[in-house]
Amino acid sequence: MKVLIADSVDPRVKDLFINAGFDCDYKAGISATELKTIIGDYHGLVVRSATKVTADVLEPAKNLKIIGRAGAGVDNIDVPASTRKGILVMNTPGGNTISTAEHTCALILSVARWTPSSFADIKSKKWERKKWVGTELDGKTLGVIGLGKIGKEVARRMQAFGMKTIGYDPFLSKESAVDLNIELMTVEAIYRQADFITFHTPLSAETRYLFNESSLALIKKGVKVVNCARGGIVEESAILKGLENGIIGGYAADVLENEPPSFNEPILAHDRVIVTPHLGASTEEAQEKVAIQIAEQMIDAFNEKDIKGAVNSTALQYAFDPDSRPYILLAERLGLFLSQLDSIPLRSVEFTTAGKTVGKYADILLNAALKGFFHQKTSEPVNYINARFFADEQGVQITERKLQTDEGGYQNTITLVVNYQNGHQRSVVGTVFNDREGRLIRLDTYDMEIKFDGDFLLYENEDRPGMLAQVGGILAENQVNIGSLVLGRKKETKRALTVLTVDSPLSQDILSRIIQVNGVISATYIRLND
Repeated sequence: MKVLIADSVDPRVKDLFINAGFDCDYKAGISATELKTIIGDYHGLVVRSATKVTADVLEPAKNLKIIGRAGAGVDNIDVPASTRKGILVMNTPGGNTISTAEHTCALILSVARWTPSSFADIKSKKWERKKWVGTELDGKTLGVIGLGKIGKEVARRMQAFGMKTIGYDPFLSKESAVDLNIELMTVEAIYRQADFITFHTPLSAETRYLFNESSLALIKKGVKVVNCARGGIVEESAILKGLENGIIGGYAADVLENEPPSFNEPILAHDRVIVTPHLGASTEEAQEKVAIQIAEQMIDAFNEKDIKGAVNSTALQYAFDPDSRPYILLAERLGLFLSQLDSIPLRSVEFTTAGKTVGKYADILLNAALKGFFHQKTSEPVNYINARFFADEQGVQITERKLQTDEGGYQNTITLVVNYQNGHQRSVVGTVFNDREGRLIRLDTYDMEIKFDGDFLLYENEDRPGMLAQVGGILAENQVNIGSLVLGRKKETKRALTVLTVDSPLSQDILSRIIQVNGVISATYIRLND
């Protein structure tokens, strides 16, 4: 395995990879052109924020398995393009928590007392005390938008200054907020009440320009705004308008909409703006933590020990759990088996888990089933990361159900139903025996127990004597050995389904001869081994 480090990180990172048996190249500051030229040779890529991992860069990355971001934000990585290629994107969201929280607090204090600005005047040989009259924090209200690890740490520290903390986070419970001494409310309510507002959300379609020109009509006059999260969460033109109109009392940011800036941006010229060059994670301690952490995460993932910090496939956290492995393999085989029954365009997939164990692993099991299903239907590699992408790309609707109770007398079953565009439907049900052996226990309406230990011939026929002898005779004539046989019957329709494991591949000519046997309704060859 080869790993490329494309940005400046702690030197120990390269040593960690080499000591773990990886080939590792350190090329900090590599250009996009050179990166695109050599990326095809690497299985892992380590970046910070400088390297832009675009879809164009990823195009020739034929061997790339993992992109590790030493830090939290992944807006320099094209995550959808990575997912499309089945590349796992990992980050280290907790490694820079304290450093970013402390930097946020420093900027809150700076915009409250204008220490950087007044010192800049001193360096310019100016002594202007009246210009830089500040604001006490004690008794003021701090609005924290985004109460993840960093937001919580900021709130905790600023409470020590006597600030009342209010906040918004869609995932934080009221009980947890009470424990943190934070009053939860809407973003709009925060805008109306806060004397200081600080943002700690990821940048997404929902959070882009979360503070914008319309926000100016809601905020308190003189409010101070701080952004140490991501450029683009705060609309800089709205901040500038608010400053010029006297609505906003000051703005402090560690991030900009465009980084690095051209330095012609009007907001940088305003004397009530303080900007630092994206220093939130720039402490010796944080840089060491995130760099070493991402190396350890990648090594564990490559060695199939553990998955942490997965950005584009959280389901992978269970991929290496010993208890999940038999069920993952079962789900993948069910999907692969079902995909070969028909070649009709797919409309929808219904995926059901019944039982506590499979319910726990439902996300990764669905990915495994889709991986199996699309494995032979595309020339591109399909894995647990991009399997859902292929379903979405083809407009396949996916329905998931989790049943707590066991179904059909079996513990922990997986049911996969596919609905085709012509209205036809096929289904399979599987379970695991003895905690390790996956079996197909139902095919459509036929109950049977089939071990996944080879390739199969399935044929449906009229339920009458002599059918097996005729089919067996054709196989014998072509030197095809039968490994095992399972029979399912429908008395009400007088039909039977026979499933044979075969020791050698079946040609289309053999299948055609079997279908021509009087009484045979259909015949299908299923390959589970490439």
